[in-house]
Amino acid sequence: MLVELQKTVNEWNNRSHLLPFLKKASTVICIKSEDEVFFIHISKGNVELLLEGNHHIDAQLQGKKDHLLSLLRGEFKLRQAMVSNLVTLQASFRTTLYLETMFFLVKPYKLVDNI
Repeated sequence: MLVELQKTVNEWNNRSHLLPFLKKASTVICIKSEDEVFFIHISKGNVELLLEGNHHIDAQLQGKKDHLLSLLRGEFKLRQAMVSNLVTLQASFRTTLYLETMFFLVKPYKLVDNI
């Protein structure tokens, strides 16, 4: 899961159209699977993956590793995963909307063949 999380963090940092969203406020997301815990820190236009969390946690995203990986790959939306009870998110409504937007905007581009 570490590799997929790092890809997501890199995409958040590389996509210039996300910069206005990244500058808004400092946010720490705790992501927990059955056997792993990671932290994503969004602050001042930069996103970084942390292996230890000694910050105030604004959101806690929890679920099975496969479900979290599917979310990171853009296979389904955060809200879909929450409604289907595939993942749980503990966050304020504002932070929930923020994360839903961020995950949606960072999903991988799909290449189209035979144009």
